[in-house]
Amino acid sequence: AAVNRALAEMPALRGAEQETARTELVALRMYLDNVEGSLDHRELASSLRSGEQRLVPYAACIASALARLPSYRGVVLRGLGSVTELGGLRPGDVVR
Repeated sequence: AAVNRALAEMPALRGAEQETARTELVALRMYLDNVEGSLDHRELASSLRSGEQRLVPYAACIASALARLPSYRGVVLRGLGSVTELGGLRPGDVVR
């Protein structure tokens, strides 16, 4: 739903390459939303750092999707998942 909304709201993402843009944006969404698994950010970083090639196409889709998005200057935060995935942390808890 988020990818379709982005395609609808950003005319620059439409056109001859709309299906390519959709694929790349889905890869970006998976990267941002997956907390664990074969396509999560830890697995991707580990794979790229070790020189392993199996996730290079996935990384290329993510990079291409980011290049398609409008420029943004400001703070960007990445979510860490649900409360159960965070070991019971709640908003306002202090982590030291």
